[in-house]
Amino acid sequence: DYTATTLLIDANTGSATAGKNFVQARAYFSMQAMVMTGRVLAIGGVIATGFTATVEEWNPSSGAWAIDSSLALTTARSAFATVHMCPNKPHMSAGTTWLVIGRSRSLGGSYLSEVIGHPDCTFPQDLEMSSVAGVTMSDGRPLVCGRVKTTANSGCQVFNTNTRQWNNFAKPLSNVRYQSAMVALPSGTYLLGGSSSLVQKTSEFLASGSSSWTTGPAI
Repeated sequence: DYTATTLLIDANTGSATAGKNFVQARAYFSMQAMVMTGRVLAIGGVIATGFTATVEEWNPSSGAWAIDSSLALTTARSAFATVHMCPNKPHMSAGTTWLVIGRSRSLGGSYLSEVIGHPDCTFPQDLEMSSVAGVTMSDGRPLVCGRVKTTANSGCQVFNTNTRQWNNFAKPLSNVRYQSAMVALPSGTYLLGGSSSLVQKTSEFLASGSSSWTTGPAI
């Protein structure tokens, strides 16, 4: 199902109110928010006509969403991850650049990565994963977890900004956790939910500076 509805959540109270609708109802898209710059993007996904490359940006003053053609993806895709970085220029502001990772279009698509937001950024080695989630950890390194190619197994990769290569990282405790959500906090990174043959109702936690996942709170 596709939806255009949005919610505005008060960070102080946790209360939610209805926000303005997306221009295009969509599903399986990537949502990115940069607290420092106030930019909020809805990237790619699936709309009524199929896979899309469009990107919508939220206007915090009016609360309205608008399609920004300058940020459009090169390849329409869904069930992918985005992280804040410029792969070939790590010093560049992470508030203006996003690395898009994971399989494009459907399961028959390619694994091409791409960068949106700045013409001087180039994409690194492609990552052969799908149904991925990603974050930029507190130490600045992008971490991506999801399905390894089309297998039933899940794994994680971390990006080395010096070599511009993806490297294997500690696997999640559950070997069949993909289509999950991830969030990075100063204390560490949470990997939430996901599915295989069954929907996962558990979470895992990676403490800052650690390379081992531990069991997190139940969802």
